[in-house]
Amino acid sequence: MKLKDMLNEVRDLLKITGLTDNEIKIYVTLLVEGPLTAKEISIKTGIPYAKIYSHLEKLRRKELLEKSSERPAKYIAKTPYLIYTYVKRKVDEELAKLRRIVSLMEHICMSEGSSSREIHVIFGLNNVISTITLSLLKAKKQVLMAVSNIPYEQFKELISILRELRGECDIRLLVSQNYDIKRFRKDIGNAGIELKVKDEMFGNGLIVDERETVIVVKDSCGEYVGIVAKHKHLVDIARTYYEFLWGKAKYAHNYS
Repeated sequence: MKLKDMLNEVRDLLKITGLTDNEIKIYVTLLVEGPLTAKEISIKTGIPYAKIYSHLEKLRRKELLEKSSERPAKYIAKTPYLIYTYVKRKVDEELAKLRRIVSLMEHICMSEGSSSREIHVIFGLNNVISTITLSLLKAKKQVLMAVSNIPYEQFKELISILRELRGECDIRLLVSQNYDIKRFRKDIGNAGIELKVKDEMFGNGLIVDERETVIVVKDSCGEYVGIVAKHKHLVDIARTYYEFLWGKAKYAHNYS
């Protein structure tokens, strides 16, 4: 395999880590080129110099880069094996969240007066999109949606529904910075949908009319798993967490 093909494959694999496109560019460039200054990194990656330091600091916080003490400082990519440990840590965190959710659901299902029909699990991206579509079509008052790693081409199927719901429902859409935000703004239109961007967000979610929630995660094998719940306590928990993320996010027109 040629070096160029290998690097393209590495970039594709790094996307599952949750790193942004710019963070991947920087990390791969440092792997290939060796230690570089911030200015050199900016030149080689095409990332504006004014923004390069924020990306470098994020990579340092993720323990994927080191910074030398010389002047000007140089940045060094840590061993690629750390990518494995970084991904494993993120997967373990998501699995821990999922275990807590499942544990809570089991407790609710065993409680008096609860019905197992209030909660069910779905597998596969197509099934997830179909389930979200059905939930959106039932919306009457409010739609709260968060999207972090659903492929944009599949998510576009839902945008047309969101556009149709404008004027009928209060719609809030929270998206990860990994997406092309300008494209998002163009596709959803200029009115009727509040759009915010969150720098780090894992998983996807939907809350419709405070009566149903869909929680979607991507497992370590790359498969999408969704949990659909109508139980009031789970919907309340999902809404509380959504409001927390919404408060930490920036409006898309203020995001750069």
